Amino acid sequence: MRRIYLAAATLTGLAFLTSQSVAGQSPAQPFPDAEAVYTKLSCEVTIHNDKGKLTARTNYAEDMLLATDKGVKMMGHGAIYHSSFNELKDWDAYTRSAENKKLKVSHVNTGASRQDYVFYDDAKETSFDFTGIAPGATRHIEYELFHSDAHLLTPFYFDRYFPVRDGELKVVFPSDVQVKYLVKGANASKVQVQETRRKDRTTYTFSLRDAQSVPGYDNAPGHSYFATHVIFYIDKVEDDGTWKPFLSTPDDLYRYNYGFLKGLNTEISADLAHITDSLSKGATDLEKAKRIYRWVQASIKYVAFEEGLEGFVPRQASLVCTRRFGDCKDMASILTAMLTHAGVKAYYTWIGTRHLPYRYTETPLPIVDNHMICAILIDGRFIFLDGTDSDCVFGMPSSHIQGKEALVALSEKEYKIVPVEIVPKEANLYRDTTWLELTDKGLVGKIRIHLTGYYSSDMYGLLNYKNTKERDDDFQTRFARGSNKIRFSDWAVDQSPDHNSAWVTARFSLPDYARKLGDEWIMNLNLFKLFEDQAIETDKRKSPVEYRYLTSRNLTAILSLPPGYQVSSVPRSEHFANNTWGFDLQYRQEKDAIILTQQLDTDHLLLEQDQFAAWNEVLSHLVPHYKQTIVLSKK
Repeated sequence: MRRIYLAAATLTGLAFLTSQSVAGQSPAQPFPDAEAVYTKLSCEVTIHNDKGKLTARTNYAEDMLLATDKGVKMMGHGAIYHSSFNELKDWDAYTRSAENKKLKVSHVNTGASRQDYVFYDDAKETSFDFTGIAPGATRHIEYELFHSDAHLLTPFYFDRYFPVRDGELKVVFPSDVQVKYLVKGANASKVQVQETRRKDRTTYTFSLRDAQSVPGYDNAPGHSYFATHVIFYIDKVEDDGTWKPFLSTPDDLYRYNYGFLKGLNTEISADLAHITDSLSKGATDLEKAKRIYRWVQASIKYVAFEEGLEGFVPRQASLVCTRRFGDCKDMASILTAMLTHAGVKAYYTWIGTRHLPYRYTETPLPIVDNHMICAILIDGRFIFLDGTDSDCVFGMPSSHIQGKEALVALSEKEYKIVPVEIVPKEANLYRDTTWLELTDKGLVGKIRIHLTGYYSSDMYGLLNYKNTKERDDDFQTRFARGSNKIRFSDWAVDQSPDHNSAWVTARFSLPDYARKLGDEWIMNLNLFKLFEDQAIETDKRKSPVEYRYLTSRNLTAILSLPPGYQVSSVPRSEHFANNTWGFDLQYRQEKDAIILTQQLDTDHLLLEQDQFAAWNEVLSHLVPHYKQTIVLSKK
C-alpha cells in the first residue's frame, strides 16, 4: 500500500530530520548529555472547505542546537518528504553559526525517495547539506505543504531521537468542519491541549515541553507504539445546514477505500481464465484455493511500484498476469479474481501490518492500514492470503499481520472487520536434538532439527534465495552450539510440499569443549545460551519488545557415556514460570546416556513495559544454569 506523507515532522520521529535554534542557546538544561536538542518543533495544519472540497496546508518549522561533534556528524544532512498528494510549495533551510552568522545550505537535490524498500513511487525527497555546522551552531528548516486530499492527514510526533525542548502542533479549521483527535504514546498524559475559537474558525493547540529523547531499540515494534503523537482527522462537514460524516466511523473509511475498487476485474483475460481453470479442475474449494495461492506465490513477483493514485488502486488482474509482477494490491487483485472465477468466495481486504498499532474500531482512518491481501471464506472460516509472502504456509496468516484487524470487502455496501488469528506457539515448533560422543579428539556428533509453521516457511525462503555455499554458511551460524569452534558437515534438508514442516540434519565436531582432567570428563551439557544477555533495562527501555511469532522450542542434548565411565555429578533440574514466560530444564540418565532437555516458549508477540520485571525474574533463575557442568568419572 501507498505511504502517506504529511511532512517530515509527521514521520516516526527518527532523528535524522532537520532543525535549528536561537544562537547561543545551550541544551545543558534539562538535557546535559544530549548530542543535539530540538529547541523548537512547530507545525500548523490549516483545513479549508471550498464548497465541499476539503484540503489542508501545513506550515512546519524546526530548530536544532548541535551540542557535540557527534551531533554535528549525525545531523549534517537534511531532507523534506513530499508527493503528489502533499505538494511542497515553499521551503527554506540554513545554518546559524555560534557567532550568529547565517549560512545557506548546499548540495540541494530533489529526487525519488527510496524509503521502506519501495521499488518506485512518486514520493519525493528534497535533500540538502548544512554548511558551517559545528558544536554551538544551530540548524533551521521550514516548509509549506499543500494536501489535496484531506482524508490523508497523518499524525504529528513530539518524540524524536533527540530531546525536544518545545514542541507545538496547531490544527485550525472552519466552523463548518468538525475535527477529532487522539493523543497516544509514552508521554500522552503530558501533552497540553487548548481549544480557542475566533469568529468562524477553531484552533486546537497541542504542546509538550522537555520531552526526553526516544532512541531506537532492538527488537522494537513500530515507533507509533510508544512515541508520543497526535492523531487528528476530520469527523464531519456541514453541507446546507446538515452535518455529514467525513471520517467519523469505519463506514466512512470503507466507503473511501471501496471507491478505489470501482471497475476492477469486471472480466478477466482468456489467458488468466485458462490458468485458473487448469488449476481448479476436479478440486474442492479448499484445494482450489491452495493451488491458486501456490501459483501466485511462485509465478507473480512482488515489487512495490506505486505512483499517485496507483498507490491506492489495484491493477487489473489480467495485466498482473501478463506482467508477472505487482505490488500488494496487485497480488490481492489477481488472487481475488482467480478465486472468484474458480467459484471460491474471495474478497479484497485491507489490513495494517504489525508495524502499525491502530485498529479500525478506534481510528477509522487511512493510517490504520498499509497493506492489501485477499480473504477467502470456506466452511464459515476466513483464511487470509498474502500474495507478497512467497513462503507463507496456506491457512496461516503472514507473520506480520497476526492479531490485526482485517477490513474485508464483502460488497460495495457491506464489509466485515475480522480479527486475524495469532498462530499458537504449538504450531511453530523448533525441536532440536543433539547427539554427542566423547573421543580423544573432542566431541563429535550429529544434529536433527524439526521445524514447523513459521520456522519451516522461513527455511523454505532461505533455501529459495541462497545457493549451497550461502546456505551452509548461514547454517553454520544459525545452528551453532557449544562454541565457535564447532564445524558441521553433511548438511541435509527435507521439506514437506506444503512448506509446513522441515527437517535439517548434519554431523559435527566440537574440539576443546569437553575437558579431561585425569580420570574425569567435565563439560557443560547446556549447548545453547539463548538468553544470556537478554535482561531488559527496565529504567531505560520505553518500547515494548516485539517477537515475529509465538514459538515452542525444545532443545535436547544426549551425551553417550564413554565405556567404563559413570555420572558422578549432575546439575539440578529446574522449572520456573510466571505470568509472562518460563522454562523447564531437566537432566536425566537413561542407560548409557545423560540427557538434558529444555523447553523454552514465547508466549507474547509484544512484551509490554509492565512485563519487563517478570521477564527478568525468569532470567535470574535460568541464566545461572548456563554455567553448570556435569562430571563423568571412571567406574
